[in-house]
Amino acid sequence: MIAQEQRLNDVLNQVAIELDIPPHKYKEAMERFDAIKRHLEDGDYPGSTPPHSIYLQGSFRLGTVIRPIIGGRECGFDIDIVCQVNRAKDGDDPETLKDDVGAEVKIYAEKNCMDRPANRRRCWALNYAPDSDGVGFHVDILPCLPDKAAGAQISRANASQGATDWQYTQSTVAITNR
Repeated sequence: MIAQEQRLNDVLNQVAIELDIPPHKYKEAMERFDAIKRHLEDGDYPGSTPPHSIYLQGSFRLGTVIRPIIGGRECGFDIDIVCQVNRAKDGDDPETLKDDVGAEVKIYAEKNCMDRPANRRRCWALNYAPDSDGVGFHVDILPCLPDKAAGAQISRANASQGATDWQYTQSTVAITNR
């Protein structure tokens, strides 16, 4: 029984290794994230006050990245980024926010000889060309604003579970949606 458990453990470990992002690809992804993060942090967003908060979300943030396979072939990795512009939500227009962030993403793409970013429903998508191994990346950049009022509502709704005003007012954001 112990030998059978060991074989099963070995198989599961090998599957996990095969599914995980290779270390060189992870390093490459983080280098790309750092480059666009620096650019977006320095971006010009009318009516805002620095610092802007640019951070990972999704599988890269959670450390759960797996090799993407479509049709039996390895394809590009998806890096999800939040671009939180520091300006008031009141009086702001979601389309204007999306356009402001999009303008910076377009500048970044042009400066780096990349294809024009795609304007998706909630985000901007920036494609990186595949490397010599044929596997590339695409970055989805989600524009958002701090939303302390919504955070306060969430806090009140969860007060019976011990939620505090600070807990949600500091982390709630309003996202764009076409």
